[in-house]
Formats: sequence, C-alpha cells, structure tokens
Amino acid sequence: MPQTKSAKGALKKSTRNRGLNLKYKKAIKEAKKTLQKSIIANKKEQTTKALNYYYKALDKGVKKNILHKNKVARLKSQAAKSLKQMPPLKKETKKQKNK
Repeated sequence: MPQTKSAKGALKKSTRNRGLNLKYKKAIKEAKKTLQKSIIANKKEQTTKALNYYYKALDKGVKKNILHKNKVARLKSQAAKSLKQMPPLKKETKKQKNK
C-alpha cells in the first residue's frame, strides 16, 4: 500500500489508466473477431464495415498511446491482406437470373 499522498494519487491514476487501456484493447480484439467472422462468411459489405471499424479502433489505440504506431501499421496491413485473399463472390449467370 502506498504511504505518501503522491503515491496514493499515482496508484489511483494507474488503476484508472489500466482500466481505460483494457477497454481500448478489448475493443480492438472484438473488432478483429468481427472482421475475421465476416471474411469467413464471405459477406463483402459487412466485411468493409468491419474493416473500417477495426481501423478506427487501431487508430484510437495509437492516439491514446496504448499501441505502437508500427504495430498498428503491421496489423492494418495484415487485415488488408486477409481481405484481399477473400474468395470472390459468385456471379449469377443470365439463366439463373431469369428463373
């Protein structure tokens, strides 16, 4: 337990910051999971929305000094690469459309 007044304040500050940091990290993990699920489901529109949300969460992590900017750049690159490898949607032929 902290003894001095400044140490007590530092403890309060560090516990508050830890809670906020965990909140941002959890948001990033959830965004990544939704992105991966939408890629597996092969839903293009849902995937682009999930990718935007993931980028937003990562950028917020850099802004709040939770993640390093190079790590975020790497994670964004990996996400874009996985999106690129997503199988293309099947196009309907004219015969299928007319039925």
